[in-house]
Amino acid sequence: MDGSRHENTDRQLKRQSHKLLYEMLHAFCALAESCNLTVAARELATTRQTVRRHLGQLESIRGKSLLVLQNRAYVLTEEGAAVLPIAKQILRDFDGFLYGSSLGSPFLPKRACTGPNGFYYIQERQSTERIWDKTSGLFKHSLQRWSSASGDVEHPSMKPVRERSLVCRMNSGSWICTEVGDLSFYSTWWGWVKARSSVGCNINAFPLGTSVGEILERSYSEVVSGMGFVLDQVATLAPRTGYDGSQPMHFDRLLLGVRFPDKSRGIMIVVDGAETTDIEATGYLPVAPADVVRVEDLD
Repeated sequence: MDGSRHENTDRQLKRQSHKLLYEMLHAFCALAESCNLTVAARELATTRQTVRRHLGQLESIRGKSLLVLQNRAYVLTEEGAAVLPIAKQILRDFDGFLYGSSLGSPFLPKRACTGPNGFYYIQERQSTERIWDKTSGLFKHSLQRWSSASGDVEHPSMKPVRERSLVCRMNSGSWICTEVGDLSFYSTWWGWVKARSSVGCNINAFPLGTSVGEILERSYSEVVSGMGFVLDQVATLAPRTGYDGSQPMHFDRLLLGVRFPDKSRGIMIVVDGAETTDIEATGYLPVAPADVVRVEDLD
C-alpha cells in the first residue's frame, strides 16, 4: 500500500514538473548557446538560480546530465548535444502555434520559415512510394546502394552516391558539412567554389541562413536516430551562381542515415531538382527556372 502511495506521489511530481517544460527548455537552450549562467539569465529576464533550477529539473526528468561546468563555462554533454536540436525545434513549434510564425509541428510532416525580402522555405514529407513512381532514377539507385552498404559511408558501392550528395556529421552539438560531391545539386546550383568552401562549416552558415539550418538540424537528427531514410520536397528562394539575387527553387531530397568508420553516425543528403512541386503551400509559390538542375543518375 505504501509503495503504491509513493508511486502516485512520484507521478504527481513529474506531472507538476512537466507544466514548466517551456521554462526548462528555454533555460537549457539559453545556457547551451551562451555557456554562461549570467548571460542566460539576462536573456531570459530571470535569475541565475531560476535558470539553474529549471535545468536541474529537466535533467532530473530525463535522468541524464545535459550540461556540465568546465573551466567556468557550461558545455554540452553527449546527451545534451544529441537533444539540443530537438529542444530548439519544440520551442519554435510552440511559438509558431501561439503566434502563427511558422508552419508545421514536430508531429506533422511540414516545416517552414520566412524572412526578409520575401524569403520563404517550406519542406514537406513525401511518401516513399514517390521514389519509385515520380522521382528520377537517382534516388532509387542511391537507396539500393545505401541498403547494400548497410549505411556505411565508406563502402565501395557508396562512391557514386557520395559524388552526387552532401554529407554531414554531428560535432559538439552542431551539424557540420564534411563532404560535398562534385556532381551534386549543391555544386551545380551554388557553384563549385562555394560548395567546396562549405566543407567544415556549420549548416547554419549555409546560404539559406540560421532559421533554415535549425529546421535541417531537426530533420537530420530524426533520420540519424533511427538510421533510416526520409524523402521530402523543398520549395525556397536561394542565391544561385551566375544570377543576380535569389531564385525560386524546388527539389526532391532523400535523407539517408549513414555510419562512419568509427561507427559514429551522419547524414547523406541526395538532392535532385524538380520543375514542379507537390507541396501544399498557404500561398502562391513562384515557378522554378526552366533550367532547374537535374543531377545525373548513378547508372
